[in-house]
Amino acid sequence: MTTLSATLENSTKLAFSLPLATAKQIASLITFADSGRNATPTLSRIRVEIDGNKLTAMATDRYALVVLNLIMIETGSDNGAIYIDHDSAKFISSLKATGTDGFVYFDLDGEDLTIGNRTGSMIAKQLKANYPPVNSLIENSIDASEVQPISLNVNLVARLGKLIDLDGKKIDLWAQRPQLSGTGSTKPGPVLFTPTKSSSDLVVMIQPTYLTR
Repeated sequence: MTTLSATLENSTKLAFSLPLATAKQIASLITFADSGRNATPTLSRIRVEIDGNKLTAMATDRYALVVLNLIMIETGSDNGAIYIDHDSAKFISSLKATGTDGFVYFDLDGEDLTIGNRTGSMIAKQLKANYPPVNSLIENSIDASEVQPISLNVNLVARLGKLIDLDGKKIDLWAQRPQLSGTGSTKPGPVLFTPTKSSSDLVVMIQPTYLTR
């Protein structure tokens, strides 16, 4: 589980570029962000952390959490974090490559995040609020040796189907539902989804209460 760094919470300067396909894959995580933009502004966004050449993107609505870990090809000189809201994710998904320019740039200056490439750009306002401790959503103590059958609701299947890989195709996910470890425990743990064939370090974790939500 990714541990959020407190030093990344109040970023005011950050600049980096990502391949267009990578940026679009990150944008696809918005399907797991909270749709209640006014009630939970931070949870209605994708959080992207840059730490050296490591990029971690995550989105959650309290019941489901998706985390994508990537190694960046090109990096800037700064570490920090940004938020990508629903409008920004839609804009990123609409960007086209132009000639040899297959990258999307992200430039944070104060509260303004500029996103774009040669085909267009937009400015998204950043939040001052801290991201919640998403680690508390998923219990870490699980025993993967015991797996139960999984029944998924239609809404969850639709959201999983919106996650894409670097080729822009739907990700083929493998699911397991381990029991929580502990003496005599029969309580089901979170459902874990990981790609069956993907170079991306991606995992989707679903709380048991969400399966019938």
